[in-house]
Amino acid sequence: MMNRMIVGNLVHRPVRSLISVVAVALEVTLILLIVGLSLGMLQDSRARTAGIGADVLVRPPGSSFISAFSGAPMPVKVGDILATLPHVKSVAPVITQVASTGTLEVIAGIDLPSYERNVGRLPLPSWRSL
Repeated sequence: MMNRMIVGNLVHRPVRSLISVVAVALEVTLILLIVGLSLGMLQDSRARTAGIGADVLVRPPGSSFISAFSGAPMPVKVGDILATLPHVKSVAPVITQVASTGTLEVIAGIDLPSYERNVGRLPLPSWRSL
């Protein structure tokens, strides 16, 4: 009885039924797209952070947990202050900037002398090992 009523409603109003199916499919697709992009960004951020090889990352208050999208810059001079702490072996300040001209790119800048002091400790990025 119930199935006959459902089929009868679909046959009687096909345009409304088609619009409803398309609307539900679009909503599900958009939800899956948003979840996929969010998880991809989180996993990429985790992989970048793990690839740094650092024990501690210092970020300013109000910065994003995704390091590339941090809107709160921090002075590089903080690295000099951290280097004076007793158990700190080396400090390498890194500044990241997002460039969205054409494609989304993350540009990272590091102080060359501090990077050269850490070369033996930090793993090489994957693009360097090609």
